[in-house]
Amino acid sequence: DQWGGTFENRTRLIRNILKDIKAVVPASFMVGVRLSPEDLFTYKGIDFDEALETAALLALDGADFIHVSPWDTFKKPEKYPDSDKSIVTYFREKLPVNVPLITAGNIWSASDAQQVLDMGADIIALGKAGIGVPDWPTRARDAGFDPQRPPYSVQHLRDADLSEAFIQYMRRWKDFVE
Repeated sequence: DQWGGTFENRTRLIRNILKDIKAVVPASFMVGVRLSPEDLFTYKGIDFDEALETAALLALDGADFIHVSPWDTFKKPEKYPDSDKSIVTYFREKLPVNVPLITAGNIWSASDAQQVLDMGADIIALGKAGIGVPDWPTRARDAGFDPQRPPYSVQHLRDADLSEAFIQYMRRWKDFVE
């Protein structure tokens, strides 16, 4: 059918969604797309080169930003283990300079954040670090800031203002909650 098989068909859904959203929101309303760039965990069938091409097409379609979530921002693509480039660098090279690149994954310290920016990201996003240290942006102003990493105690997460329901959910993440 029109949604499967060829690369063009497989990208049609996300491209149409982006175009349809852009058609009904004001130009000042930013719309972007978050992509998982490779097979990982339960995300199966993602080809790295196709993810790059999808990002480039979405940029041409008017995406205001692309958010790449490789789980480890510093890693090289599984498809190109001998490369000297990180996943972030590949995406930065593929996207037009006017399309901001956001990335997340294993960014813990201010030094990590700067390294990711140096690799080509325009914006960093925090996942686990932001959950465990909700005032990370303020604390990262200190160059020596090196936050506690998981596993976190339940009390630590309560002190970070996580709800009991969210703490229970976070127990599903391997080695996140003691």
